[in-house]
Amino acid sequence: MRIPCFNILFLLIALLSLSLNLNAQSGKIVIDSIKISGNDITEDFIILRELSFKEKDVVDNRTLKFNKERIFSLGLFTSVDLDIEKFPKYNQLNIVVEESWYIYPIPFISRSNQKKNSYSYGVNVEIKNFRGRNEYLKGSTTFGYDPSFSVMYDNPAFLFKDELGMRVGLSYSKTNNKNNAINEAVGGEFTTENYGTDFMLYKRLNQFDIISVPTSFTYIHYPNKIDRSITASRESIDRILAVGISYLHDSRDLKQFPKEGFFLYTNVSHKGFGITDINYNVLYFDVRYYQPINDFLFSKFRYTNRLTSNTVPFFDLSYLGYGEIIRGRRDDQREGNNLFKGSVELFTPILENLNYKFKLPLIPKSLTSGRVGIYFSVFADVGTVLNNNNQGIAIDMLSGGYGAGITILILPYNSIRFEYAFGQKNKGEFSIDTGISF
Repeated sequence: MRIPCFNILFLLIALLSLSLNLNAQSGKIVIDSIKISGNDITEDFIILRELSFKEKDVVDNRTLKFNKERIFSLGLFTSVDLDIEKFPKYNQLNIVVEESWYIYPIPFISRSNQKKNSYSYGVNVEIKNFRGRNEYLKGSTTFGYDPSFSVMYDNPAFLFKDELGMRVGLSYSKTNNKNNAINEAVGGEFTTENYGTDFMLYKRLNQFDIISVPTSFTYIHYPNKIDRSITASRESIDRILAVGISYLHDSRDLKQFPKEGFFLYTNVSHKGFGITDINYNVLYFDVRYYQPINDFLFSKFRYTNRLTSNTVPFFDLSYLGYGEIIRGRRDDQREGNNLFKGSVELFTPILENLNYKFKLPLIPKSLTSGRVGIYFSVFADVGTVLNNNNQGIAIDMLSGGYGAGITILILPYNSIRFEYAFGQKNKGEFSIDTGISF
């Protein structure tokens, strides 16, 4: 493990991020009225509630740029422009948008088991904004190592006058057990059938803050050959009811690829409620900070942990190597009661915010326009898992990795990352992933 390398890189980026951004906030002006155009489908209030100002407020160039990115972050438009039009007695802010294509399938492939080199693959079908209220309907079908099917519906304007939203989902999966200790105890890997339903009601406090109450029920069926002593209920079926409370703060500029802002998500949930003797708690915490160093260099930091209490079923332990990974050590898979992970990155644009638009016969223009960008980054990850009886985290318990990569943005749709990272004994590892790192 090359911990000194990680310490040096973390310290370097932390010091750089403390440098002051002295760009002047010039061009302050009063906004007397706001006009929105181009939103043939999207309701005005979906756009207006993303703004950090209102009519009669004073804004500057930085505020306008931030709000432009917040509107783009909705993922509903291929382009967003904010322009102030000056009239003799008032100033009008013109918000001009172009609607994106809202129905599209997205194929995917993921490596489900790093050690066995086993993959799952499938397609997500997404339907966005079908009534102009930023609703989201998603169906997903997965084949291969861990087959599954799920459907989810989200309505952020369920009761828009009260700023209430709701989300509901159903899922089914056949999952290969990934707990190494349990697999050794039963003599090999086994598959469970899982049925799940979840419902969440959430309240939008303002542009940046949301509180929510997520609930879920999970039904897990074990094969007959499995010793019942390993199940949470000591029966062939585990039933887990979960209720929690969550808080989200998100002041990032562009959510698809942030350069500035702060993100905080925390959730505490109680699971089991004594049903068949299942009764435990989970606390999840995720904080991210994005800081420009200058116009061409940006930094970002992330710290996350997942803590549990009481007796936790093996399938709900905290896992490093599934979901949360250490780049450069993807094959390092561990489980325990608690997970801790930190990440830091420096990135710079190679190609920034290039709008594209072209015409193809029979293809809607909303599918042939958008924004592209290419960024180079260097990064470091460090993390570990430990059980509740551990006294603390020692250096030799940590897994670390560092490397560099290229991110290609195709917005508002998705992004792809090509990364090469080093882990234990300076062993290199190449990876391709969709979405941003954090």
